[in-house]
Amino acid sequence: MKIQNNPLPYLKRFLLIFAFGALTNSTLAHQNKPLGLGVVLGEPSGISARQWLSTDEALNFSLAYSLDKFLFASVDYTWQFSHILRIQDAHLHPYIGVGAGIAFAGGAQGSPFSGENSSSVGVGIRVPLGIEWIISGGRLGVFLEFVPGIGIVPGTFGFANGGVGIRYYF
Repeated sequence: MKIQNNPLPYLKRFLLIFAFGALTNSTLAHQNKPLGLGVVLGEPSGISARQWLSTDEALNFSLAYSLDKFLFASVDYTWQFSHILRIQDAHLHPYIGVGAGIAFAGGAQGSPFSGENSSSVGVGIRVPLGIEWIISGGRLGVFLEFVPGIGIVPGTFGFANGGVGIRYYF
């Protein structure tokens, strides 16, 4: 299957889904379920957001740029295991999740994930594994994350993302 080289239709669809998810879930937020905004440094590096849905569930969003010259956006649903590991008092929140990522290559770089020249768009399924330390009265979160994944467009391939970041919770 040949994927078109114009990433604009994919970007419009993804941004629409991203915005709908953010708006829908922000209406679920209240004082005990804050929204965190910040940065992540790694591969790729960019803007990070986390919307807590409950004490054990959250949505993670990112919009980042890779050193391999592609724009990357992702949405992940995560489950926290603080109470299971009995480290809630330390304000450490290990988590695992599942999500999706989409990458857009600029120019003639080819596929953002696989290096093939058939497409300038790559789509993959992600499995984020991380831990977040909530400090400063619950307003600041520092996190470390490793995200293996499987690409599904333009073909099947493995990839990995990761980074360290910080978020401020409102």
